[in-house]
Amino acid sequence: MEKLIVVGVDGSEASIAALRDGATYARMLGASIRTVTTWEYVPYDGTSGVFDPEREATSAAEFAAHAVFGEIVPDWVSVDTVFGRASETLVKASETAILLVVGSRGHNAAVRFLLGSTSTYCAARGHCPVLIVHQHDRGASAVEPMVVAVSTR
Repeated sequence: MEKLIVVGVDGSEASIAALRDGATYARMLGASIRTVTTWEYVPYDGTSGVFDPEREATSAAEFAAHAVFGEIVPDWVSVDTVFGRASETLVKASETAILLVVGSRGHNAAVRFLLGSTSTYCAARGHCPVLIVHQHDRGASAVEPMVVAVSTR
């Protein structure tokens, strides 16, 4: 069975940091990476112009991959765009992974309550260890000491 690291990517600085750290772990472990970017249909609000959520997600996924790896993305990295909610899709993808890596944007408690937190959802329900990467106060790329929680479920 091939070692796989799944990284949630949405184009944000936090998700790019997560992909950088995921790549560092992949190199150390001889694993491949699957980036997962999700999209959903949004209700039409009557604004002018065309919004294509799948195209936007694909663009964000490609942007993140090129931000981390440069012009040529290595063949051990797959860049996937998937229809669905980010939290549920990432937990499903974690079923075949040795590590799930997600970024945290650091929203305050009120925003997390209203919108939910993908990283918290993944940490609580992931099928493998979950690394939550915080972007604030970091250099361009750093694998830092972390606190690991173990579930006995």
